Amino acid sequence: MTPPPVYFLKNFVDGGAIERGCETLHKLCFVQQSRSCASPPFPRNFPGITFMSASAETSAASRWDIVTVAMMVGILAGMQIGKVAPALPVLRTDLDLDLVTAGWVASLFTLAGACGGALIGASADRIGPRRAARFSLLMLAIGSLWGGFSSSLIEIMLSRSVESLGFIGTAVSCPRLIVGAVAPKDRNLALGIWGTFVPGGMTIAMLMAPIAMPAIGWRGIWILNGCLALAMIGVLAWKTRNASWTPPDAAAAPIPPLQGLMRCVSQVGPWLLALTFFAYSMQYLSVTAWMPSFLIDARGLEYETANYFAAIVVAANMIGNVLAGILLARGMTRQTVLLAAFIGMAICAAGLYGPWLETGPRIVSAFLFSAIGGLIPGALMAATPVHAPATNLVGVVNGLMMQGSNIGALTGPPLIAGIVTLSGGWHGATWHALIFCVVGSLGALLLGWRERKTARFDTHQA
Repeated sequence: MTPPPVYFLKNFVDGGAIERGCETLHKLCFVQQSRSCASPPFPRNFPGITFMSASAETSAASRWDIVTVAMMVGILAGMQIGKVAPALPVLRTDLDLDLVTAGWVASLFTLAGACGGALIGASADRIGPRRAARFSLLMLAIGSLWGGFSSSLIEIMLSRSVESLGFIGTAVSCPRLIVGAVAPKDRNLALGIWGTFVPGGMTIAMLMAPIAMPAIGWRGIWILNGCLALAMIGVLAWKTRNASWTPPDAAAAPIPPLQGLMRCVSQVGPWLLALTFFAYSMQYLSVTAWMPSFLIDARGLEYETANYFAAIVVAANMIGNVLAGILLARGMTRQTVLLAAFIGMAICAAGLYGPWLETGPRIVSAFLFSAIGGLIPGALMAATPVHAPATNLVGVVNGLMMQGSNIGALTGPPLIAGIVTLSGGWHGATWHALIFCVVGSLGALLLGWRERKTARFDTHQA
């Protein structure tokens, strides 16, 4: 007899409401696609790439259960970012940290991705997405458990560095699982949904932290996350076992990591993806990591209230993530989506950090900043198959793009903490946001130019 927890989990993943919801959303998104041209506007044959025929694209069934499992893994990785923001006020007291040092504790989670995201992506492609994802979960578990039992600032930082390896591994391996699991016509939507893994995980962690913190403290939250990562290894191994699912490119000859890396870095597109994601991450993680502290220090809110407002702000990002996939599927260009998002973020940042608004309008500005900004990762995630030189190099392109993102996330919180300290208030952060919105807009323009020049931009199925 199947144990009740296993029975529940199997039904949740195999035929749960999430897959049905994804399929319903797909029908709504692509209702006009049947009236569009039958073939994509770019050639079907490139070196190292094999596209499905039109009939195969129509008949291939997407495996939304695989997408669901990949999302569960990604959300767990996102929780490792979100668990820090509510704990920063307590960590600063327990370990006697100043503002800038606390910023490094928050951002060190992105160290591995910032230093070697592209190479990690190439290695993940070499060993396969399933093994790479399981190894990444193991690193998340080890780092989180180590942090929970640490007794010094050095140990905390080292444990966050280990977690960072697990995070970037998850970020580059799970999209490969998704690309292999869905039909090309569903790819924009599926990767747009995947873009919610960071805000989704952060929201869950930030909502649970005020409830769990009084009972188990920040150490208990770290240990609990480590145990969840260990459990997720089993779920992933069971659901993606060979008898259950084999990715379409499983039989393709693996490309050596360095060779795959060189093929990708010789292309302009992956670098533009990295630049644009860098400009976004410099702002987004800076806002979300410091949101509770900003509301407590600058606006005088209570700890619980500040964390709940911060969680709502983080959750708003998911709106933009999913909306990006819908807009791309409806025919809007990636460049238009990205430019609109960066302009909107600049306006909202001025409202958030400027001295002229009260607490309520500032929170609304932060909500809109996050929701509009969510268009950016959704649009960029859907671009990785377009700019990969081969289908089995999607992980490398993801890794390079995430490397840009992680460099921004690594340097953003300490940089904004330094700006606030030097300027004597949070109003100084306005210039930080405006500068990187300009950088991101430039990246969006260049990305649009590149996609038009290579004639590989497919508005219906990237």
